[in-house]
Amino acid sequence: AVVSTQSTGCNLERIVCRLAAEGIQPGNILVLTPPTLNEEMLDVKYGPERIRLNTVTGQYAQCVLRVAEERGCQACDLFGMFSKAVEGGAQPFTDGLHLNEQGEEMVYGVVEEFVAARLDRKWAIPDWKELHGAT
Repeated sequence: AVVSTQSTGCNLERIVCRLAAEGIQPGNILVLTPPTLNEEMLDVKYGPERIRLNTVTGQYAQCVLRVAEERGCQACDLFGMFSKAVEGGAQPFTDGLHLNEQGEEMVYGVVEEFVAARLDRKWAIPDWKELHGAT
């Protein structure tokens, strides 16, 4: 069964509220929209009767962005980011839906930047080479 955007929004709000109740400031919560799909790749794999569409995925992305704005969270619009990347010739999918290494690196870059900006550098884990004096 498909989860409605309304249910998705309610579930995301509950998650954010739970994190806030545990003492996490909303500005330290990052929510990610779903990335866009590569519909051409999906057509090849599943045919024109496929059920996954960018118009629907975009509705879920808007839902995530709305919740982030209402709750004061940080948001990353992977839908927009991946759309631009695909238009620019990137191929971040294995099959039009699942991310390949390039797509994973794109998501990692966003999350790493978010975490690094909030991390107290003295608690950052050093590179193991620094610990053992390796070159």
